[in-house]
Amino acid sequence: MERDEVSALKFTPLVPPAGFVPRPQLSQAIARGLRGRLVLIVAPPGYGKTALLSSVALEWSRFAGDGTFHLAWYRLDPSDDDAALFVARLVEAVRRVVPGFGGVARAALQEMEDVRGELRRSMALFQDELRRLEPERVFLVLDGLHYLTDPAIVEALEQALLDSASPLRLIAATQTDPYLYLSALRSQDALVELRIEDLRWNPEELRRQTLQRVGGPLSQGALDDLMRVTGGWPSAANLASLILARDLSSQSFMRLAPTEHGYAVLLRELLSGLPTERREAALRTSLLARLDPSSCGDGVGVEDPEAFLRFLEGSGLPVVKPAGSDLPLYYEPIFRTALQQELARQLLPQEYRDLQRRVASFYAATGEQTEAIPGYLQIGDHEEAAALLERALEAETSPRALDLPLRWIRGLPAAVRERHPGLMVQEARLLLSRERLDEARVLLVAAQPGLEASGDGRSRGQQL
Repeated sequence: MERDEVSALKFTPLVPPAGFVPRPQLSQAIARGLRGRLVLIVAPPGYGKTALLSSVALEWSRFAGDGTFHLAWYRLDPSDDDAALFVARLVEAVRRVVPGFGGVARAALQEMEDVRGELRRSMALFQDELRRLEPERVFLVLDGLHYLTDPAIVEALEQALLDSASPLRLIAATQTDPYLYLSALRSQDALVELRIEDLRWNPEELRRQTLQRVGGPLSQGALDDLMRVTGGWPSAANLASLILARDLSSQSFMRLAPTEHGYAVLLRELLSGLPTERREAALRTSLLARLDPSSCGDGVGVEDPEAFLRFLEGSGLPVVKPAGSDLPLYYEPIFRTALQQELARQLLPQEYRDLQRRVASFYAATGEQTEAIPGYLQIGDHEEAAALLERALEAETSPRALDLPLRWIRGLPAAVRERHPGLMVQEARLLLSRERLDEARVLLVAAQPGLEASGDGRSRGQQL
């Protein structure tokens, strides 16, 4: 896929997964939350947060009244914990549903040297443009709020939410409680929260889900076994019901408990029933950020990737896809993590690292640096990560979007940074843009010998 296509997927709602059970009581809670400022869905992986948001997006016409309510979608990942990228992507998410939105904010962002330092102003511009849409209103889904850890971003969001005059309305899903002042929103009746107790399936929802999978009613004993083993944990219940549909028996999992270990055993049992080629492909593709023919074939060596993707989509396994598109597919996060752990268990450590390196190299070749660089860092290939970072940052003429690369640079061993003095120059650029002159000077002095040795001292270090 082209990089622009990959980026566009961040702003496209996902289709509810196969076996999704409508949960009207949760939809009604979200509808109530639209009268406030924040709907917050908090639960660990596997509790159906994204599936619930996807169902709301699918049925948005029920919430939109006379059509003046718009739903913008923004799927977060680690790259979004960068002030410049975050604000730009907020604007882009809204522009996708309100054509022409954000002209003023986008122009201002282009002029800012340090968006993080001017984050309050950036957010104010964004909110001013939202206000100009009235009487139309935009509700913004943030799927993956836990990825936002930069205090400046969190504080800017909090200020907007606490301002009763702000037009910003969020529906956010997160794996952990956010660093937001929620008690103030609670006291203003501006917050609706959905947590584990709300998201856990009850016996009737579990019965409906297994009825879909098995194609007929189950005995009360089998349903009791399912409820006990999974504790109503939706992702575990989904795997167990697939096994039940295959075996027509709960014998293989009746001794398990609703824990991560229990989930891993369910996964192993489910995979054991797949043909060897499909099982190995499912394990290998868990290392991919998304599943399309190119990444499955070139990235991890799946034979006939189109056939594998067709199998996945019809298998009932926990995969989702963007609305209005056949591809790519995505594994649900907890399922993907469990597949990766099973793959690591089956392969020798060096085999696993070699496969990870192959995936990182694939993303580097396709220009997807936010996937490639963390991949190299994860396997300890610091030289490849540093070289890729250096090439990427040389092409970046503005320090506006260097927050994430800066964290990657600072995660490199000191010896590697010394061998790549250009990275220290890039770090100095960002510090200079934030008027941290003394720190920048120290970095430039440290980088100068390496730059001079490479014959590049005057063109880069001395320019700064």
